[in-house]
Amino acid sequence: MSDLEVRVDRDMCVGSGQCLISAADYFGQDIEGYVELLPGAPTVDLATSEEVQEAVEKCPSGALSWHSPD
Repeated sequence: MSDLEVRVDRDMCVGSGQCLISAADYFGQDIEGYVELLPGAPTVDLATSEEVQEAVEKCPSGALSWHSPD
């Protein structure tokens, strides 16, 4: 499967931390508790990144999504 970019809509984030539980190597939280992508993490191979796919699927607010790189 091709590489996809994970995008974060911080306005939708509720700070639940599900992304950190699922994929702590890719996501962090800022000082206010909202999701942020860790440096170098926005492009991942979906086929080998089950933890990132789980984080996107489990995000209760829908703040995480997949996009094809432009």
